[in-house]
Amino acid sequence: MNAVTPCEFPESLQWLNAPAQSLADARGRVVLIAVVCAGSGWSQNLIDDVRRVQARHPEHVRAFVVHCPKFDAERDPRVLGKWINRLGIGLPVASDLEFALWQQFDLQAWPSLVVLDIDGSVHEVVIGDGRGEPIEACVSELLNQHDDLLLIGEAPIFSRSEPPLPLRFPTGLAVTAEHLYVVDSGHHRVLECTFAGRIMRQFGSGNADLLDGRSGEAALRRPMAVVVLREALYVIDSGNHALRKISLHDGDIETVLGTGRPGASSGGSCRDGERHALDLPLGLCAQNQCLYIANSAANQVLVLDLGARELSVLAGSGELGRYDAKGTAAILAQPAGIAVLGQKVFFTDAGVSSIRSIQIENRAVTTLFGADLYDFGDVDGGRDSARLQYPTAIASDAEHGLLWIVDTYNNALRRLPVGSAELTRLPVSVRLHQPMGIAVGAGSLWLANTDAHEVLRIDPQTGEAVHVPIGE
Repeated sequence: MNAVTPCEFPESLQWLNAPAQSLADARGRVVLIAVVCAGSGWSQNLIDDVRRVQARHPEHVRAFVVHCPKFDAERDPRVLGKWINRLGIGLPVASDLEFALWQQFDLQAWPSLVVLDIDGSVHEVVIGDGRGEPIEACVSELLNQHDDLLLIGEAPIFSRSEPPLPLRFPTGLAVTAEHLYVVDSGHHRVLECTFAGRIMRQFGSGNADLLDGRSGEAALRRPMAVVVLREALYVIDSGNHALRKISLHDGDIETVLGTGRPGASSGGSCRDGERHALDLPLGLCAQNQCLYIANSAANQVLVLDLGARELSVLAGSGELGRYDAKGTAAILAQPAGIAVLGQKVFFTDAGVSSIRSIQIENRAVTTLFGADLYDFGDVDGGRDSARLQYPTAIASDAEHGLLWIVDTYNNALRRLPVGSAELTRLPVSVRLHQPMGIAVGAGSLWLANTDAHEVLRIDPQTGEAVHVPIGE
């Protein structure tokens, strides 16, 4: 019988939120190593699955996250530190800039999960997300097999502190004639504010959960985007893979789409309470009686007709990549921000660092700026030369015929006159920190400076920015 060679973490790993970890210390337990990328929605889904499995077996399972960067910004430990806190990962996370662990296990794609048996040997390598039940089955089988040999000890929780501010990782914004609505993602709530920053109402209890009901009792989980339509707020509840509706009359919250877990949807009737699954939705906009949803991890843009109560796929085959075509023949890559202007839907396709459009009438997808999965940068200019890096939000200014793009990983605000072939930036007077939300209204741009835990009001002509003292 050959001796087993136990696995160990490469020495080159940089541990971000925990002391250096050793797989030798985890022997006697089943080990899960999630190999991920911060810009990957499927990585986020896998991390959630792994956390749930460890929570079910806290004494017998040890879980770790190893980050291998795709984008240049993801090589910065400060960016990754904020990502860890924004998702509330709670597991020890390491940065693998040299892809040493990736090569050690001969991995092929993000995300991947390495399952180690209690002796430190590789039991299985799983590629992709949506594997929560198979992972649980695999772990349960190993635990039952080694029942008498398992070591016992509660898994520690690893966290980094953020400043105790009124906002925590704000994202989506919406502006009406009287109010500013702020998605306070890290506090799992939506705020109704005056333009001066006074909080008028809070929607959601602040507990991370999926619960309908009255405003103070209902719960959201890492909401991302918001839009006002008639007498309601519609909210992308990203952590719950759901679309929620908040009544502006009484603050009650109900679930419109989503089951609480990621899943594919081909559309169909939304009558009689039928729930269609979403997969890490990130963006939302509205026109007339239609809501347009960036269903990010499904690589699709959906349209929900509230009048007909029908959900359909506006564009996206579900494959990952960039290919311009009509409807479900087109290929998208993690659509994030979304805006509507005239007869077109514009969206940031974060996975290919692109700005793309969909003609509503014939569902034709066109790439306006950007290239392919690994082609990104920080360059203004024409369609052949301009480059972005993981843009996550977009807003339309119909009055001036402009699109405003939040170029998140470049910490930049870009502008595009509709019909123009030139992408430029607006120099902002303050430093941006991974901004992830934007709205146009009251003669200003409103920007969620997400990792700085603040909202900025920006003059669209000069770029002069002022801090909006929300809740201060």
